[in-house]
Amino acid sequence: MSRGYQLNYSKINSDMLNYESRIIKAKKIVAVLKSEREDLSGLSCLDIGCSGGIITHYLSKHVGNIIGVDIDENAIAKANQQYSGNNCKFLYADSMNLPFEDASFDIVICNHIYEHVPDSTKLVKEIHRVLKKGGICYFAAGNKYMIKENHYKLYFLSWLPQKLADLYIKKFRNIEHYYEKHLSYRGLKKLVSDFEISDYTEKIILEPDNYNESDRFSFRLLRKFPKFIRSFLIKALTQTFVWVIKKQ
Repeated sequence: MSRGYQLNYSKINSDMLNYESRIIKAKKIVAVLKSEREDLSGLSCLDIGCSGGIITHYLSKHVGNIIGVDIDENAIAKANQQYSGNNCKFLYADSMNLPFEDASFDIVICNHIYEHVPDSTKLVKEIHRVLKKGGICYFAAGNKYMIKENHYKLYFLSWLPQKLADLYIKKFRNIEHYYEKHLSYRGLKKLVSDFEISDYTEKIILEPDNYNESDRFSFRLLRKFPKFIRSFLIKALTQTFVWVIKKQ
């Protein structure tokens, strides 16, 4: 069964409009991008799934210009009211059918978006289309085999077949249907196979201070393992992969 659109997500998840938590994520994004492009100041950027615009606005202080897009009308209205400026704009737009010409942007931000769209393959094809040759996408992606599903704080939710996941989330969160569709490490690599991948996940674990990473406790535990075991555990069970994917 095909999935419809997940509208008004900021009403479902209030964290989308939480200034403090969004700024933490924004600082991590900037740190990763600057590892790839030391000077961002003249670059054009697209933030897909920008919600209320907090991250987009923070990024606008570092790039030449930025556009945030989302299908959440209420969130886009708030973003335009609070954060729209000379180099920072917001549009109501579908990430699977972006209203931009080919090769329009130097940078695309896709921060925990793929699991929320009806067709993640279409999303990634659109990212590839609107990026300039040599352009990069910050791609943060939830892992199907994370221990605790981050959206609903339920253990092993994303591991389950759809019918069992629906029963589980209905029982413990009074939600009729588990919408999000996560992929494994292998599935994500296949999803972005048209790009060159730079994997920052382990770098962030080993150097959290350099990437403004707030989840220090679980990362300290992982650092105690030998490298080959740590790499295996990250690929198998980490909550989030952080990649920079580059258009060739």
